[in-house]
Amino acid sequence: MLMSHANFGELLADQWRTEMGIDVSLQSFQKALIPWNQNVFGYVEKKKHIILARLNGIQKSPTYPHSQYLCRLEFKL
Repeated sequence: MLMSHANFGELLADQWRTEMGIDVSLQSFQKALIPWNQNVFGYVEKKKHIILARLNGIQKSPTYPHSQYLCRLEFKL
């Protein structure tokens, strides 16, 4: 997923400097990759945790089977 993103090659080209050596290039790329990944893909694990918690709360609600709102919200999530 990461390497198939349209801007990944551009990020790699911007950060990779052959004249600096592989260790320096890897460090530079790693420093740039972490914020890029968070900006492009967001905090996927955190979002997943929040959505799963909301679904669990919906399904535990005593009004869940009778509430169109909760059923629609569950479907949306």
